[in-house]
Amino acid sequence: MNNLVDMFINISNNEDKSITFIDDDNKEEIISFRNLYIMAHHLLYQLQKMGISQNDELIFQIQDNKKCIMFFWACILGRIIPVHVTSGNNHEQKLNLFRIWKQLNNPYLITDRDTLLNLENYAVMHECLENINDIKKRTFTLEEISVDGHDGVIKKSKANDIAFIQFSSGSTGEPKGAPITHANVIANIDDIIERTQITSKDSFFSWMPLNHNMGMIGFHVLPLRANLNHCIMSTDLFLQKPVQWIDEVNKRRSTYIVSPNFGYRYFLSHFKRSKAIKWELSCVRLILNGAEPIDASLIQEFMDALAVYGLRRTSMYPAYGMTEATLGISYPPINEDMKVLSIDRNQIITGKHVNFINTEMSIMKAISFVDVGSPLSNCSVQIVDNGRSVLGENTIGNIYIKGKNVIKGYYNNQGATSEAINEEGWLNTGDLGFMHNGRLVITGRAKDIVFINGCNYYPHDIERIVEQVDGVGSGRVAACGIYNKEMHREEVIIFVLTDVNLEKFTLLTFKIKQHVMKCMGLNIKDVLPVREFPRTDSGKIQRYKIAEIYKLGKFEGVSRRMNMLSEEFTNNRKIKCADTVVERTVLSICKSILGKSKIDIHDNLIEMGMDSILIAKTCKELNGCFQRKVSVAQIFAHPTVSELSQYISNVSKKDEKQEKRIDKLFEGLDKGDYTVNEIIDILDQR
Repeated sequence: MNNLVDMFINISNNEDKSITFIDDDNKEEIISFRNLYIMAHHLLYQLQKMGISQNDELIFQIQDNKKCIMFFWACILGRIIPVHVTSGNNHEQKLNLFRIWKQLNNPYLITDRDTLLNLENYAVMHECLENINDIKKRTFTLEEISVDGHDGVIKKSKANDIAFIQFSSGSTGEPKGAPITHANVIANIDDIIERTQITSKDSFFSWMPLNHNMGMIGFHVLPLRANLNHCIMSTDLFLQKPVQWIDEVNKRRSTYIVSPNFGYRYFLSHFKRSKAIKWELSCVRLILNGAEPIDASLIQEFMDALAVYGLRRTSMYPAYGMTEATLGISYPPINEDMKVLSIDRNQIITGKHVNFINTEMSIMKAISFVDVGSPLSNCSVQIVDNGRSVLGENTIGNIYIKGKNVIKGYYNNQGATSEAINEEGWLNTGDLGFMHNGRLVITGRAKDIVFINGCNYYPHDIERIVEQVDGVGSGRVAACGIYNKEMHREEVIIFVLTDVNLEKFTLLTFKIKQHVMKCMGLNIKDVLPVREFPRTDSGKIQRYKIAEIYKLGKFEGVSRRMNMLSEEFTNNRKIKCADTVVERTVLSICKSILGKSKIDIHDNLIEMGMDSILIAKTCKELNGCFQRKVSVAQIFAHPTVSELSQYISNVSKKDEKQEKRIDKLFEGLDKGDYTVNEIIDILDQR
């Protein structure tokens, strides 16, 4: 089997293996591989009936995991190219859809009515009416699609046909599409199955989003090919209740689980050890750790916290991969302790031999990196200097890859292809590292990507957004990701070239933070003034030098003064207080979660710093207080205390009316006015 169509047909009669979807505490759905195939086959008929043909691209903006997977396989069976794009909640995410649409040949969109309405509103506000009208003509909503039992026409695929396209953000803000072929997927997942020694006794569990290659390929397509049960927990549920992740793993006796660096930190921030917890985690044989730089000290803390419950230290499995490599590049052998290497931080220079540090005498000079194993069987790795000469072991250089799992170029983007892939077919990952005893160690990111809460951001993108704020100006911004060792996370610091006084600049920082949060959903730790930037001979800003100055504490005095001015400004402004009980409750929850003493009921909570993590916490608290399902999307749609309170009140009124209607129906049943079946029909219609 060299393609996903044959692979999927091969498991189509299997009723013994299944996927479990967990959407919230009280809702899970189990679907056998056979039923998944039947539903996908029926769904293909609907897609073809709507005029979508082979080689057309179908963009998914689907939040429901089960529906997402059904549409994915319907596309695969019909040689329709699935393109999974995150449903837009902020400006950049919505704009991303329009950018991707322009790069495709014959695109269609499948989404729900609310998401489509949000796109329309965005288009009106940002003068994209011509674009949205084109998109609407080729959009189908989930609500209008019904599976009626007819089978679609399966289109056979060849190994080198495109299976799906995975888009990642480009360094200029333009997304780049990685066309993943059937051969790419099969080669990569077979390599991973071999390296991690997967057997029929394994079962998988993931909370990773399905628009991420780790979620879709690593924890759905791979266990499907290996004919293994797997469980997919919604990312929103993990964000609301991270401890439930390990609770479910224990309950289901899962053996193969996953999380990036962010997930371990987030779990630990909510985990409280208790004698009441009866976990027994010896069932877990492998915790795949990738998608972000790996923090050895954080991983140690996580393993220490769960060792008492039987979690084996050898289960932690650091790996390296990227979208352009389908999923994995290098994996270590199983059942070994995580290997951490300490080297002289002053010798991390491209083309230089690393200096290993093993003595406590030199510990202050040391920086630690995690060994991520050796290249997979069908993937080759080279370490080269800036002139593309191959370097020997223990010498830092640029990481290039080539193999059956690596793309040959970007979709409809020759410029990006020429920039990333050389004439010999080697792809520049943009990462720096070295080989040690045939194994790869990642030391940095030449591309300057900033990782926040499991998402990656380019400094160029952040700077572009900041420059849109009145009073900033073009070329006067530098964005840096700086790792906070105490919090075990990266934080974004913005530096602005300015000569205004601190009082005026403090007011500008409010605008900058609010605008970045509104556009990107990204919390900015600090916005700081500078008189000049360190630059290269060609005039480029040297972000790493600014970051080093920040780490040395050179900005602490300015930061303290600005925090005082910011507090004075907040305390002096007039606040519109809550009037109703619902408003007071919502306001109290938002104050607690945002850590602010004063919030106006008309303040935009998103612009005040309520990112995806805090929104998930807010949903959990609101749902607990009001016994109503307040979703992440509803907070984006009603971003002030006033609007959110009004929404909750309106939902409550609708529920009360519905309950009264139901009571009347059952009164009619007692009187003989209705039969049970008639009542069911009436409720179904409503």
